[in-house]
Amino acid sequence: MNKLNAIRLSYFLLFASFGFYYPYIGLCLKRYSWSGVEIGLTLCLASLLGFFGQFIFSRLSDKTRNKREIFTILALTSSVIACCIGWTKGILLCVLIAVLGLTHYPLVPLLDSVSFDLLSGKARGKYGHLRVFGTLGYLFASAIVALFLLPIIGLHSVFYAFSLAMVISVILPQWFPPSPVRVADQVTGSWIADKRIRWVAVMMFFFELASTCIHGYLGIYMDKYYLLSDSVIPLAWTIGLISEILLFQASPYLLRHFTARTVLLIGGGAAATRYLFLSSAFAISSPFWFFASQILHGFYYSIFFCAALAFLDICSPTHERATIQSSASAFSTLGGFIIGFPLSGWLWQMFGLQTLFFVSGCFALAGLSILFHPVLVDLSQPIVKNVGS
Repeated sequence: MNKLNAIRLSYFLLFASFGFYYPYIGLCLKRYSWSGVEIGLTLCLASLLGFFGQFIFSRLSDKTRNKREIFTILALTSSVIACCIGWTKGILLCVLIAVLGLTHYPLVPLLDSVSFDLLSGKARGKYGHLRVFGTLGYLFASAIVALFLLPIIGLHSVFYAFSLAMVISVILPQWFPPSPVRVADQVTGSWIADKRIRWVAVMMFFFELASTCIHGYLGIYMDKYYLLSDSVIPLAWTIGLISEILLFQASPYLLRHFTARTVLLIGGGAAATRYLFLSSAFAISSPFWFFASQILHGFYYSIFFCAALAFLDICSPTHERATIQSSASAFSTLGGFIIGFPLSGWLWQMFGLQTLFFVSGCFALAGLSILFHPVLVDLSQPIVKNVGS
């Protein structure tokens, strides 16, 4: 197996594990009669541990140049924890979900840094062609859940499928490219002074804060307003994933011919539009329009992230690539989750799902406004032509 295929298959299995687990954990806890606040706090705790895990394991991988070994250990540990979640209840379930965040969340930025180790210069724009295999994995997981796991085995089977995907992924890091060697005069931590990295992380924070309404409450939204069976829930994700696949294929062209700001505006604007639409009476009145709106999912989770992560890579010293990707991800994604999940749970319980999605749309609009900050002047040119700092 060559390096590219190993990375493609790793993305496939890693995001398949996300597809088996994250769309259903909120619904599973609700079936245990957990309140919205309890669900939000549990997912917040998992994000908090993942926040520290990304800092710890990314820094360790850059310092030791052992991304392969660290990825293997984290994947194997996540597999064991997910298997235990399938038969656990009560306070121990809360603990296991939290620890899973510590071991599972760091895998994505680690794999992203491995991808950018292999890509450089104009090839950086082809990141989407690797990352699309993650979307295919998520789509595969959605199909398996809809056709076999939920209707035949039941909701708890998703945790065992998660565990299996992680077990298979353990063998792949042996084909990853080696970590870049640090040059003696390169200063560790120099990236902290780069204002571009900080402001892009803040922008991503607002979008990920907004996205908690989808990650934790989309299944609950469908269950409340449309009274659909559990096996139909993956259909909403499938529609969004198909749009992701198409846009990932188009991402090299978009990053080459349009400015980074334009691409980010399209992807982020689609996210804001989606959340605001789902808060409207028009959305809850018709399942058809709800499912049609899921097309917007792909704009945010494909071209927005391709542009944001590639721009971070441009700003990153080579020897700190994993640290920067993970630090930005920890601050934005997990920082947004830490605040967003308890806030979303409280908004849902106190004001209802429509208010939750409306507030989420406002957070996304706040993220869009940051794109016009003067320090992000480099966003006015295409990603693949950007020469960096």
